[in-house]
Amino acid sequence: MICDDAPQFKGILEFLGLCLIHEERHYKKLTPSHPDFIKAVADFRETFWKYYEKLKLYKINPNDKKRKELSDEFDLIFR
Repeated sequence: MICDDAPQFKGILEFLGLCLIHEERHYKKLTPSHPDFIKAVADFRETFWKYYEKLKLYKINPNDKKRKELSDEFDLIFR
């Protein structure tokens, strides 16, 4: 069984699964001090939100080609 990040499930289930919005909050909490890492986090968060906007557009007009593109892009972003 997989659940969301609700604290009452921690320690009970082996896996917690987050939706993208909940996942992003972990990146938001990062506070790197080196300029390269600050940029890397900022770039990743920008990529993350651009991808999320693509998902919202896909929801309005889903199709097989776009599904494949989004799936491949997900793998690239979160590898």
